[in-house]
This record gives sequence, structure tokens and C-alpha cells, in this order.
Amino acid sequence: MLQKTNRLIFAALAVCFWLIPQPVSAQGGGVGLMPSQIEGEQGRSRFIYVLNRGESKQDSVIVTNHAGETKTIAIEALDAITTSDGSYSVVDSVEKNQDVGNWIQLEATTIVLPAGASREVGFTITVPETAGVGEHSGGIAVYARDAASKSGITLKTRVATRMYITVPGKIERNIIFEEVTHKIEDNQLIFNIRAKNDSNVKLEPALDITLSALLGSRTQQEDENGVFLPGWDMEITKIWDKPAPKFGFYRVKVVLHTWTMEQTLPDGTTSTIPNLDFTYKFSFWVGGGYLLWTLIILMLLWIIYRTFVYFGDKSKYILEVETYTVKKGDTIMHISERTGIFPRVLVKLNQLKWPYVINAGDKLLIPRGRMSAGKLHQKKISNPMPSFWRYLISAKMSIYHPFPDKSDK
Repeated sequence: MLQKTNRLIFAALAVCFWLIPQPVSAQGGGVGLMPSQIEGEQGRSRFIYVLNRGESKQDSVIVTNHAGETKTIAIEALDAITTSDGSYSVVDSVEKNQDVGNWIQLEATTIVLPAGASREVGFTITVPETAGVGEHSGGIAVYARDAASKSGITLKTRVATRMYITVPGKIERNIIFEEVTHKIEDNQLIFNIRAKNDSNVKLEPALDITLSALLGSRTQQEDENGVFLPGWDMEITKIWDKPAPKFGFYRVKVVLHTWTMEQTLPDGTTSTIPNLDFTYKFSFWVGGGYLLWTLIILMLLWIIYRTFVYFGDKSKYILEVETYTVKKGDTIMHISERTGIFPRVLVKLNQLKWPYVINAGDKLLIPRGRMSAGKLHQKKISNPMPSFWRYLISAKMSIYHPFPDKSDK
């Protein structure tokens, strides 16, 4: 029974150990580092400060040689950068520092550590009076100064611990869209968003893309798109989760959300500022080749149709006709019987519409055969037939009628 109880106590202690946050040491190239631990506080894995302009802060980092031999280790304070995929990194040399890296004064920049040894290296942060409010990011990096290989190439493997310094003041958030493009590749619709974090704090934006077409719209959301430091470019690539569209006109709305944030003012008070949305809109066609062929086919069909209309009018143009004045009680059937002309011929020649109502005093054309060459020549001079081009650009069923008030010349 006692043995069973001991096993239970040991298991409980093991669980508690894994639940308690442990300090994390970044390692690479045989060396590692981690923030020094503060008595009474749980282990920390990065440096986080709230410092006013002109304020200084002293702290330290623990550097460890994990290699099996003595190492000469370089220590550098560097500005943070955002990589192309939104990951956190630091500049590759102190000469490129423009911000936090220049605020840190290290106690030592080179140390020699025997195998397995550690050393605490102090540093002082001094925030310039000219520092902008908001968040500033950097890190402390270490690497072993190894001798060059036979090829003359020296490999430098750095590891760094992050540092975030917030200068109290009003937070300003702004995202400037530079370009949003799309492409269709392997049946996938791919969006590429290029923007700039013009804020004074780092942003971890959420992304909404809404694709709208004639029959509706669909929105795709992505909450994690990387961390983008103040002033740095943002590049986000998003693959649409449905097959790429094949044809049609589409409208796109891209929205970047900044989330709610905690704001610390110089007097120490804090407040929550709401989410801000930044929107970019554009549109595009898919299947332009199909559209072009569709327009060509429709144009050819229109030309064929208007050609039939043109020659139909031309057949009326060359007819010898006489004018008949409608009398009271006349109908198309009565006039057809009286003149010997089929009703449909009368209707078509006179462009009558259903139900073919005629009134006393109306004038109808009665065909009497083909016009003689002499009369046709005179007619072409006095009342020419509309050109074929006019038929192509007119939407009227017919643009010729022997009566001047019904023609469209």
C-alpha cells in the first residue's frame, strides 16, 4: 500500500512539473542563451519592458556553451525584422541597427566559455528622448566564432532571444496597401497581398477575402498571417479554398483586421482600443478567351440576321406599288379579296402588327410586280435605299418603307 502511494505522489509531482512554465534556452551552433531569471517570478523566455523616453533599465542574459570544447562567443544587440513569411528575426549585423539594437549597451561583446560553462552577461537599455511611442522590437544574439573551413568559408549560426520595449503613448495603427494581385495556377486561385505596417506597434493581422460574382459571394477568413513590425513591409499569400473559377466577372474585397489592443499612456493608465479594418477592393475577369469567342459568334449571328432583313427590304424596294386608301368597314381580308393579293403579303409589305387593325383613311401599298428599270433608276435618285451599314447598326426590324413618314433614312 505504501509503495502504491509513493508511486501516486511521484506521478502527481511529475504532472505539476510539466504544468509549471519553464525558462527556455535558445540553442544553435553549440551555444545557447536565455534571459536571466528574476527571483520570485516564473521563468521568462524573452525580455518585455514598458519604458518611458529617457528611462534606463538594467538586465542580463545567460550565455551557455553546450559544445564539447571551449568556444569564443560573440554577443550582439540587434534590431528585429520580419521575414517574407511573417516570421520574427533580427538584422545580420550591428551596422544595420536603427532602433532597439542601438539602445542596448552590452557589458561584453565577446566571451570565452569552457565546454558546458555558462556566464551571465549584463546590459543596460536606455530609451532615447526622441523614441517614438508604441512597440519597439529587437533581440540579443550569440554565435560561436569558429575558425574558417579549408574552403575559406565561415559558417555563423546565431541564436537570439526576443526583446519587446513599449514606449507609453497613444497607439497609432495604419496599414497601407501597396498591391493586391491574383493568379490562377493548377486550378487554384491565389491572392498575393503586399502592404506596409505604417503603425507604431507590431501587427498580427487577421485576413478576410470576399469573392463576389453575379450569383452571390463567399468569404474566406484567416486569423494567423504572421507578425509584422512597425514600418515593415507585409506580404501575405492566400490560396482560395475552392477550385478556381472558370468564367465570369468577379469583385474582390480584402480586409485586414488589427484586433483590439491594450494601450499604455505615459501616466501609467491603460485602455483597450478597438479593432480597426483596412480594406482594398478590385475586380477581374476569368475566361477572357471564352468571352472574346462569344462576342465574335454573336457578332456573326447579328450580321447574318441583319443581312436577311436588308434583302427583305430590298425586295420591297424594287416593287411596283400602288396606293390604296382604306374605306370604312375595310379589313385586310376584304382588301385581299378585292386586289387578289395574299393577306400575309399585304401585312408584310405594310409592316402591320397584330391584330392588323386598319382605319378609314389609312393608306396601304398594293404590290403590282417588279418595277421597271427606268422607274427603279429614278427611285434610286429620289428615294435611295438605306445602305447595308445602316442595317448593321440599327436595332429596328426594318428601316425602309415606301412611305416617307415610315422610313429611316
